[in-house]
Amino acid sequence: MGELALHRLPAPNLVVSSGRGIWALWSLRDHMNLHTPVPAFGERRDIHRRVNTALVKAFAALGADPESVDPSRVMRVRDSTNTAAVPENSIVRFFRWS
Repeated sequence: MGELALHRLPAPNLVVSSGRGIWALWSLRDHMNLHTPVPAFGERRDIHRRVNTALVKAFAALGADPESVDPSRVMRVRDSTNTAAVPENSIVRFFRWS
């Protein structure tokens, strides 16, 4: 996926400043009922990994973390402190995309 592919991605729902990087988050919905979140069934882990692997490739030029493709990845809690970050960026912030 090159730069052109990045322009075809939908806008993320949230952007997170984790203190040491930026996370883009997309809310997944059932295409048959847009008000229903996608259940996290075990058999969907392969799809999750493939989507995240494609996103890492698409954002490679921006420094995407190739280790961030597994479904067990845990993110920081909003307004928590990332002690590994420089003090002025240490608070984890969530922003709505606009």
